Amino acid sequence: MKQDEIKKIFKEMGFDLVSVSEEVCVFNYEDIKMLYLPDSKDSECLRLAIPCLYEITTENKDLMAEIINETNLKIKYAKTLVISDQVWLNYECFIPENTNVEEVITHCLMVLLAMKRKLFGLIEGDNTDADKCLSKNEGKE
Repeated sequence: MKQDEIKKIFKEMGFDLVSVSEEVCVFNYEDIKMLYLPDSKDSECLRLAIPCLYEITTENKDLMAEIINETNLKIKYAKTLVISDQVWLNYECFIPENTNVEEVITHCLMVLLAMKRKLFGLIEGDNTDADKCLSKNEGKE
């Protein structure tokens, strides 16, 4: 599927994608800045991210490594990454022809929100909110 078609579907879903560059579009969902990262070399890849959620410092590096690992173990499909000492959430998937892209985008967004809740639940020492969110969406994964 061409990236222009995916952008059109985002617009039809009510998202206002703002192109920052050829490789980065910004939009808001649930008051969270998200990125749509089109890949000009792979038209069948859908990649969404929540950038710069938490800063990694010398003091929290070991704890955050454990939290990131735990988050990655608990949440399917998305991964927590460290980019330039910032925690990012990333979701990538393959979109073959004849896929309901709106459903896939919706799933991506729900998983990223659940992952964000899980991450901050672990940071704050309470992950019950994230577990509730995940159990509500389990049938959708």
